[in-house]
Amino acid sequence: MNALYHNSRTRSGCSVSLVGSNAALGGSPSPIDQWREQFAARGWQEDVNHSADGPDGTSFAYVRDGVICLFQGRWDGGDDTDPSVKPDDAYTGAAQCAANDAPEAPGRAR
Repeated sequence: MNALYHNSRTRSGCSVSLVGSNAALGGSPSPIDQWREQFAARGWQEDVNHSADGPDGTSFAYVRDGVICLFQGRWDGGDDTDPSVKPDDAYTGAAQCAANDAPEAPGRAR
């Protein structure tokens, strides 16, 4: 797990990454959105301390039963100053899960 995002230390866990084309989704939700929906549907609690959204990506985390999973999605959000610039069609995503030994804090589920 990337120590930069979770208590500045390394830990064992698992990770998955993906790369895809927005056009290939054919209107279906992105895999990053599907991760968020599926974890919530299975009783995981979002940890808002790890949430950020912007025009070119998103980061979020879910926790349950002493495990934390951190998610990142990135894509080209385009150029607001020049609408003639076509955004790149690709997106990337990554998920990392490991033991969650972070202390309890307001807004942080465990």
